[in-house]
Amino acid sequence: MAEQAAAVELVHDVGEDPQALDILADLAATTGFVHTRNRLHAPGPGILAGPLTTALVPHPLTERATTADLLRLLAITCPVP
Repeated sequence: MAEQAAAVELVHDVGEDPQALDILADLAATTGFVHTRNRLHAPGPGILAGPLTTALVPHPLTERATTADLLRLLAITCPVP
């Protein structure tokens, strides 16, 4: 029952974001939903930051292109906790 409740809470925690849910499902497959949810809310580096960044921004933002500048600006104004 705890696993089912943790799975439902994970869906709410990430606002039903499909990419985040995909990452969390992969983690939960090996560690369980309760452990995955505890890691999501634990202090320290986020468990979604690396995989989501890689999925959404596959190339480094070191270039001087306008799109890279826009992504850098958005990262400053809307930081991920």
